Amino acid sequence: MSLLKYLKERNNIDDRTYDNLRYTLEGHIYYFGAHFKSPFEQKATFDVKSEVIKILREIFIRYKYAKKKDGGKERKVVSNAYFNFNDKLKQTGFDILEPTWAVRKSANSILGDFQFYKKTEKILKHLHKSDFNYLVSDSFLKEVDFFREMLMEQYIQEDIRALFVPNDVSFCENLSIGIFKELKRPSFIFLHGMPGRYNSIDESRSDYLIVWGEKIREYYINNGFSPDRVLVSGHPYYGSISGKELRSDQSDILVLAKIGVGAHHSDGVRLYDRGNIVVYLLQVQNVLKQQGVKKVRLRLHPSAGKDWLYKFIDKDFFELDVLPLNASLKRSSLLIGPTSTVFLEAIHAGVNYLVFEPSENDITLLNESLVPPFDGSEKDIPVAKNEQELAYNFKNNVKVNPEVLNGYISAPFDITFLREII
Repeated sequence: MSLLKYLKERNNIDDRTYDNLRYTLEGHIYYFGAHFKSPFEQKATFDVKSEVIKILREIFIRYKYAKKKDGGKERKVVSNAYFNFNDKLKQTGFDILEPTWAVRKSANSILGDFQFYKKTEKILKHLHKSDFNYLVSDSFLKEVDFFREMLMEQYIQEDIRALFVPNDVSFCENLSIGIFKELKRPSFIFLHGMPGRYNSIDESRSDYLIVWGEKIREYYINNGFSPDRVLVSGHPYYGSISGKELRSDQSDILVLAKIGVGAHHSDGVRLYDRGNIVVYLLQVQNVLKQQGVKKVRLRLHPSAGKDWLYKFIDKDFFELDVLPLNASLKRSSLLIGPTSTVFLEAIHAGVNYLVFEPSENDITLLNESLVPPFDGSEKDIPVAKNEQELAYNFKNNVKVNPEVLNGYISAPFDITFLREII
């Protein structure tokens, strides 16, 4: 039993609404602590720069709505998929509208009108700022129902033929997938990396899942997904490689830190000891210092709280890396890190990645199950599950076979299959 499940039963929250809100509400419960950059309990303070940005954003959005035109004969879709996926969609023959909750500078057109944009902002503000008790009240649940009806109306009015989202757990994305099922119009998740977990619920809510490569597709099928629902596109700007020798030496080592989750998998809550985030780095330091390494660069997850972590680690050994990822990978001579999509990006950049996932019975330091290929199941991707194995791989300059990238990122990028579905 968890707090959220208890409240669901006590308040008779229906399954659909529970699924809509679960990810955000669990954030209020679990996304806390200074090891996160912006935990939920952090009090908002007045910031002139943020207020100016907010005003400029509203001016930009008003302008976009004023310039909004009918897309003509092209099929209209809503998409906030990551990278430059929208550009590729447009090239494939679709008219792209960005949703009100995720408008980017590059947006050509936005769903709805400015009034609907403000209503979206209002409910999102409640979700992130209001008391938890209000968010599970009948009053707010009625607001959710009303917003769902408004969102469906927008999709119908604008004749949106398909939906593309980066995940199926965030409130608006989850809500929209449900609406498209009611409308019997296709929805797609464009997966933005390598999964850190597999279960029977997450990524399964949409009609289709689009992944970068055949190996990722294979892992989903092995975990119960229908082959017809998992499509391979490649990556919008990362391609395959052939015959590339990986850099792998001690001259400029980059270490990736682990980070805990703040909202859990849909198949259950898994608590962890945040102190093990530090343990991970201490283990890396112990191994490397024994091999004569004096200093490394340390790269944190964007959600990590730097100030908290730095109270526990050796600042003379770990130098914080704040470069853009591409620049950081370009200068690195070797990466050491846990389960991460950066693994693929490193190999594509031509630098070796030593996977280090301390674990017992394939359960990691942060109480997560290891997943392929970070579980050691692929012979061309060496995985160290303890300090001794990391020391061996480091000392013997064990390398990933760079050709594995071709299984995880197909090339060229191709989504022409969408023309037959939408």
